[in-house]
Amino acid sequence: MPQTKPFTLLLCSFGLLLVWAAAGAAPAVAQGRDPAAAEALFTEGRRLLAAKDYPAARAKFAESFRLDPTAGTLMNLAVCEEALGLLASAWQSWRAALDYLRPTEKERRALAAERAAALEPKVPKLTISLGPAANEKTEVRRDGVRLGAASLNVALPLDPGSHEIVVSQPGHEDGRYEVRLEPGQTRTARVEPGPARPAARETPSPRRETAGAAPEETNPLLTKAPVATVDRESGSMWGPSLLVGGLLVGAAAAASGYLAHQARQDAREDCREQMGSLFCLSSSKGALDRDRRFSLLADVGMGLGAVLAGTGLILMLSDGEGSTAAALTPEPGGARLAVSGRF
Repeated sequence: MPQTKPFTLLLCSFGLLLVWAAAGAAPAVAQGRDPAAAEALFTEGRRLLAAKDYPAARAKFAESFRLDPTAGTLMNLAVCEEALGLLASAWQSWRAALDYLRPTEKERRALAAERAAALEPKVPKLTISLGPAANEKTEVRRDGVRLGAASLNVALPLDPGSHEIVVSQPGHEDGRYEVRLEPGQTRTARVEPGPARPAARETPSPRRETAGAAPEETNPLLTKAPVATVDRESGSMWGPSLLVGGLLVGAAAAASGYLAHQARQDAREDCREQMGSLFCLSSSKGALDRDRRFSLLADVGMGLGAVLAGTGLILMLSDGEGSTAAALTPEPGGARLAVSGRF
């Protein structure tokens, strides 16, 4: 029978992997939705809203929206946030509701646009800029949310009240700042990392000796279990093919990881965190789909590429005599993988 080249088999396998990952990414979008539970939470939120229990009603509407995003849930959430004085959150919720409302819903669209326009001049804004002690490794977090370079030197809307800014940089203590904003106020905060940490002195670690340790052979839990044996003579053919194939799969996985990162950055522009949940506008759906698809390709491809390249390298190091054996040895708290033979 004619033999199929290993490299051709490798490319066919990776092609099937790509098709499977792309087909499995689409159903993932619908995962995590529960319309029935969302409806029950919405009804409870309406009851709490009528009773003017705005914090509890807001929590119900936020969870309902997470389970099944609808325009009506967003509008009720905005009413609660406005009543609680969370002006930036309410402004954003009214604006986001416009993305979910159909063009034929003219009255509801007019209401959402009117409330967003009325709140906009009342929303506080904060501009964060870095001081001279900062560098390209400086990281800024506002209320626990990391701000990228594009978020600096820009007036960003925030809810009224106190906000914590933490500035970290390798080799420095964290710089911590608290800024309080009032409705309609615009402020600028110039921040930088804290003072440099003193250089740590290295101390030699004490030698640890184990007295009276039982021989490995006497412990039944440490018996060796061979898992694979490869004929060295066939390694001359398979080794280079598997190594090159593994590197190609790894490169494709790295490219997929980069594309997933880019898609995630695009989606973050239309998403915001609220009540412990991440709310994303409908315009971010395409970027989120790409993020899921390419992340799956990157995860599977990296593992497959490492296995193929490692196996090919072992076969190439063989000298054509004997065989190579791999053994898995259980140990307390883990296991040890060993490859034995002549290299």
